[in-house]
Amino acid sequence: MQQNGCPWFRSYSAAAYMADGVARLLAEPPAFASSDVRRYAHYQSGFTLSKPVHTGAEKHGVIGPVLGKIAQRGIPAPCSLRVERYVLNEAQAAGLLDVAEETDTGAFVFRCIPRRSDLADLLQACCIPELLLDEGEVDTLLERYTSLCTPPEEAFFSMLLDGLPDPHLGLLFLPQRPMDSMGISNHHDERVDFALEVPDHRGGWLRLVIEIDDSSHTFEQLSKDRKRDLDLRAAGWKVYRFPLGKRAGWQAKLEPIAEELSRAVPQEMLSAAETLRRMDPWTRAVLCNLITLPVAEAQIAVAVAQSLHAGGKQSLRIANPQDLPLAPVVAAVQEMVDAITTLHTPDDPVTLTLAPGADPDADLIYYGYPSAAAWDALAAKKSIVVAPCPAWSEYVEPFIPASPGAVEFARLSADAVDASLDYLLQNVFRKVAFRPKQREIIVRALSLRPVIGLLPTAAGKSLCYQFSSLLQPGFTFIVDPLRSLMIDQKNSLEAMGIHRCHTFMSGAGDADTKDAELRQRGYRKMERGEFLFVFNSPERLQIPEFINLVNRQMDNITYCVVDEAHCVSEWGHDFRLAYMNVWRRMGEHAARKPVLMALTGTASQNVLIDIRHILMIYEPDAVIEPSTFDRAELTFEIYRTSRADRMKDLAKILEHLLSDLPSAVEETPGGLIFSNFVGGDVGVTQIAGELKSRLGRDIPTYSGRAPAGVDAARWEEEKAALQVDFKNDRIPILACTHSFGMGIDKPNIRFTIHTMLPRSLEDFYQQAGRAGRDGKPARCVAVFVDEEPQAADQLLDPGVTPHDALASRSDRNLSEHEDAVRNLWFLQQTFPGTWHERRALYYTIHNILLPRMQDPNGPKDFEYSIWDFPTKFATTTDKPDGVSDDDLKRTFEMALHRCYLTGAITDYAYDYTGKRFRIDLKRTEPSAIYARLKKYLSERMTESEMNALFRGRVLKGTSPEAAYDAGCILIDYFYETIEKRRRRAILHMLQAARDGVEQGPAAFREALLTYLEASTFTETVKQIARSDDHRLWLAELDRVQGMDDLTQLLGACRRQLEEYPSHPGLLILAGFCRAAGLTPEEGFKDIAEGFRNLSRRQVASKVWEEIENAVINHTRQLMPSREGDMSRAIRLGDSQAAES
Repeated sequence: MQQNGCPWFRSYSAAAYMADGVARLLAEPPAFASSDVRRYAHYQSGFTLSKPVHTGAEKHGVIGPVLGKIAQRGIPAPCSLRVERYVLNEAQAAGLLDVAEETDTGAFVFRCIPRRSDLADLLQACCIPELLLDEGEVDTLLERYTSLCTPPEEAFFSMLLDGLPDPHLGLLFLPQRPMDSMGISNHHDERVDFALEVPDHRGGWLRLVIEIDDSSHTFEQLSKDRKRDLDLRAAGWKVYRFPLGKRAGWQAKLEPIAEELSRAVPQEMLSAAETLRRMDPWTRAVLCNLITLPVAEAQIAVAVAQSLHAGGKQSLRIANPQDLPLAPVVAAVQEMVDAITTLHTPDDPVTLTLAPGADPDADLIYYGYPSAAAWDALAAKKSIVVAPCPAWSEYVEPFIPASPGAVEFARLSADAVDASLDYLLQNVFRKVAFRPKQREIIVRALSLRPVIGLLPTAAGKSLCYQFSSLLQPGFTFIVDPLRSLMIDQKNSLEAMGIHRCHTFMSGAGDADTKDAELRQRGYRKMERGEFLFVFNSPERLQIPEFINLVNRQMDNITYCVVDEAHCVSEWGHDFRLAYMNVWRRMGEHAARKPVLMALTGTASQNVLIDIRHILMIYEPDAVIEPSTFDRAELTFEIYRTSRADRMKDLAKILEHLLSDLPSAVEETPGGLIFSNFVGGDVGVTQIAGELKSRLGRDIPTYSGRAPAGVDAARWEEEKAALQVDFKNDRIPILACTHSFGMGIDKPNIRFTIHTMLPRSLEDFYQQAGRAGRDGKPARCVAVFVDEEPQAADQLLDPGVTPHDALASRSDRNLSEHEDAVRNLWFLQQTFPGTWHERRALYYTIHNILLPRMQDPNGPKDFEYSIWDFPTKFATTTDKPDGVSDDDLKRTFEMALHRCYLTGAITDYAYDYTGKRFRIDLKRTEPSAIYARLKKYLSERMTESEMNALFRGRVLKGTSPEAAYDAGCILIDYFYETIEKRRRRAILHMLQAARDGVEQGPAAFREALLTYLEASTFTETVKQIARSDDHRLWLAELDRVQGMDDLTQLLGACRRQLEEYPSHPGLLILAGFCRAAGLTPEEGFKDIAEGFRNLSRRQVASKVWEEIENAVINHTRQLMPSREGDMSRAIRLGDSQAAES
């Protein structure tokens, strides 16, 4: 009976919440990320839970997994506001503390001032519930422990108890603990004689194993013992063996164990526990409830989640045999269940009822403290029993696997939806209210439809995917461009109590843990279901091993988030081609493809169009944009200087900023100083040195690439430490490159300085947007050199300087010029010229792919080392000695990518360790190559543009020739579109900076916002919305030249249709744009509706005919094959108007 009732012989789970105010008493913010808070919360998190078998019932198929994710998102995670307010108000009434609830920062914050000097010590003692039990319960439990022992073990246990300073400590030594529950995976059904695992007061965990060896141990048994000991030590356990034949020496061997325990659980903690036990019952209960009730909320929620997932009852009775004040706890769990069911199963509510005392007929029995009665309830096996149970210190409960369910918002009550979303926001994320457009992005994501969210910097983009992910089963896969961003987002999640997140990145290991070992451990945990958020660079989706892992997990990946999605366009076409493969790596051929969420705070209309093409998000309503990107709290200051005076002027600007910006605590205001370069005369190293010599101020530097003379591995460690120190206000100012200018969320940055011209207005907005994220005023300064304006204008104008002419200029020639021309150096590295790319493509096809394709018995895939690729193709100079591995990889990968796009190869991946590409061959007919090319271009060009491109072109008759010809067409296309766009972006930045100097900050702000918010159609479409003049509509049709114009016109019309949904001109223009794209059927519907509304306005027949003829003529020009469909749509609108 007692063995059957032993908690650690049963299946278990782990969950724990904590009140925000209590966490702040135990550790400095961010308290939920504190290792001390997490360690003591984890000790309390283990509980018995017989996980019911899933019956396959789908009624609540999503509710259980979602409730379980929320309850187990972290240990500890914040409890509900209801439970927080209850325990803190009770503690205030008991005279233990004073509490203030604050919401002025947009988040719920509970600040507590202790009325007892020892309150933190008492709370920490509450985290080890064995120390709180009365003597009678301790004696009864120790008897249960003894019943599990053999006679020699019982004799040892008695000796151990005699040597402990407090009998409560004996409850920490668990007899016959299964090794499966200790992080030892290869010793199933084996147990250790005694195990102790407790938080060490000094940090980390104390893990001890004690084995009693009798004289029957054979050589074979001794060999097994050695293997067990090795495995235990590898998992962090210290093993003590007590031979039965040497009992006389046991007492001496017990002394170091007692000493270790006294260091881990020191006398001050034992004294605090004794103080608690001697308190009057009400005060003691109130104090213990500060810790116990939030834990109860998490554990009951998990038990309910498992029951629902198994198809259990919709009405659950919860017994409370220890008479804990569980009413607010059960009410909070009920509210959480209601919020989830309102979204997912509104017609099937779940009811939770708190039953009085030890109701034998209850569905769930909850014990908050260790108890012999809990052993008896477990042995009875009548109900689900939740009782304290040891959980391995690194244990994470796998999420409950389930398919996501689209929330059908159209059939739900809008008020009920708003109430549920607000409840979840406030109780899970502790935010007071949604920021503009967050709700719209979340609603679309929860509907399992792809979304592109454009929000201003500091507008809370990350919350959109974090919220959506917790409201669906599975985990979320995030693609981030920078290590610093991955680290920052992981740290931010942990600060919110969401600890189940992981970053896969190189250089994450330490001296004791190799990268490969850490990576493999992460892979295993990912497959086990331990992570809810997985952060990766796009390049990881190039690695064969990782591709296979992702494919195996595709059913569990609910969302793929492309964070800072503007990088897809700005970097994906040239030096980070891995971005081009994100869409297909995310389940291109899977039965269920993850929902794509592309989020960014900086995307011009051209970049937005590119994002949609690359990520294949073509639904017109997938884009959610703000009403404005303006951030009123930021002021912009633009200064023009000379190369000679740059450093002197920077020093003056920084000195003025530091003296002008007040600090509440008389500390240095936080700031970032940006440069585009690591080294050189304007690199971050030089800037920091100059400012130190001029101002006497040490300014650390941060850059993606290690500075000259610094070891790369050591630099990664330094960067990580710098980022933590800067975010936690230990370093006020950093000089950094753009690798620190994206997504870093530190609220109190008061200024940014750009020491040279940024590469685009998007870059500037992104980096300057690090400032003022708390909503308070901040200053954003840019300093630039513009000493050769005529030369800059000529080089930046594609019409004056063709790309191949630019490519022929030397690096040194560009680097010695002013800022805008210097920025062309980056462009030159990734767009080396069409001739350069063509010859690399030719060699790839004819010298690498063709010989392997000609062998009919050859393998369908092969590996190719970048070191075998000729260096002459990876340089634009006559000096191949300076070619790096990155140059070789980029050049060869660019050629491979062109081959993939045209279908000349099936796929490729890259082994970063071995520097080898794995290439999947495909013997493709010329007609198929051209067909694949046309399909790719048709998504980016109108039908008429496609016809013009191929008109009169002689198509090649062999596969190698066709592959090369198609690749050259792609090269020309990218140079004509992307390369020109990049140069124009530099020019626009330069022009805006000049306006800022010559016309003032207001002119710069206007140029910045116009670039981000408007297209060439924005203003005229606004006029159309407010006018009945059909000539304005037709004038817009006349302006449309290609697919980019169609996409921008559609976006402008959609924004106005939100306000004028029946305007015939807007509907006709929007319908025309959609008819030319990938959703022509939707376009024809808009056309029909537009002409129907036109008829209802009873326009003159002459006007009708003029509009009809214009639409048909433009259809004939841009999409001739759809002329018939367009005519039918117009007639349909006319007939429907007549019928009505």
